[in-house]
Amino acid sequence: MKKIFLNAFLLFFVSYSVIASSIVAVVNDNPISAYDVENRMNMILLTSRIKRTEENLSDLRNKVIEALIDEKIKLEEAKSNGISLNDDEVNNAIYKIEQQGKMEKGLFRTFLEMNKVPPLTIDNFIIPDLSWYKLVAKKFSNEAIISEAELNAEIEKIEANFKKDRNLISEIFLSVKSEKDEAKVKQKINNIYKELKDGADFGVIAKNFSESITSINDGNVGWVNVGSMEKPLEDALKDMSVDDISKPIRSMYGYYILTIKDKRKAYEGVERLYSISRIVYEEDKEQEILDKVNSLDKKTCNAFNDYAYSFKNESGEMIVSKLEDFPEEFKTVIEKMKTFDVSKPFEFDDKKNILMYCKDETKFPIPDREVIRQAIASSRLEQIANRYFRDLKRNAVIKVK
Repeated sequence: MKKIFLNAFLLFFVSYSVIASSIVAVVNDNPISAYDVENRMNMILLTSRIKRTEENLSDLRNKVIEALIDEKIKLEEAKSNGISLNDDEVNNAIYKIEQQGKMEKGLFRTFLEMNKVPPLTIDNFIIPDLSWYKLVAKKFSNEAIISEAELNAEIEKIEANFKKDRNLISEIFLSVKSEKDEAKVKQKINNIYKELKDGADFGVIAKNFSESITSINDGNVGWVNVGSMEKPLEDALKDMSVDDISKPIRSMYGYYILTIKDKRKAYEGVERLYSISRIVYEEDKEQEILDKVNSLDKKTCNAFNDYAYSFKNESGEMIVSKLEDFPEEFKTVIEKMKTFDVSKPFEFDDKKNILMYCKDETKFPIPDREVIRQAIASSRLEQIANRYFRDLKRNAVIKVK
């Protein structure tokens, strides 16, 4: 009997030891196992083309453990606030990933299983962040109400950016904290560059290896005006085309690798509408018409337009998107005019013409006001969420083994 009890105790002790040794971190009594870490690493390696070098695996393991810790905190907080997800929400999020990878709907889990990665690894990756976003929206939506003044200011900013050359940039950044780190960091960034040139996914590399805050968004910096970045970065960007990947760039604080996702020239896509009012008449009535035009209120085009339409011919308002689209005779006259100026009579198609420059309107290709409002609100919610999460993590009990 004692022998049976001893064997049972030893079996329990060995099992407990194996389980305990497989725990790599504990977050508020919630364990993270080596199995969790391995599955996440395998999924990342499988979908990113990152090579399984000793250095890559070590760096990736640390990043994955940190990510799993953050996810435990987010999921615990979401659950404590009554947040839950249904299957459709999870499946739709996975479908977006499948679309990005140009994969047929519903095949991602199968793809993982075929490569000996548990299919639910992708669910475990998606559920914490999806739950967190629902929680943040539930708790803080009232703090992200955007006023008309804020909306108008943002629209002005967007329009101003259309007047400059811009690049849509993503980055990978490794910091150099001291001289003794220089050689090691340089070697590491060169290895990352080689991985990228061999086909590794830029966004996945940025998410798992970059030290910049943009790693949260796969390294996406967003639209950046040409000339607004540090000189070594600008020097590299000026010779790059869309989808090019820069060689490692030494900056003041470390090394960057940049890629350009898109480029826009100043005023690209911007439409300028010219509104000109025109009176067409026979020469024998010129003095009578000039006297009438001189008597009109010229603070707006209204009176001139009304008079022009009274001729019941081709007289009236002309709206043209480009100055070059006007007949050459008109263009020569309009180029010398300012708003509400009235031209001297000139000939066109054997008839006399008088023009009034009503306005020119710059039409920027920007989204609808409500779309912009939602984007500002989302950005504000993200800032609130970051502060909220920092407080949660500061107060969490985290033990990494």
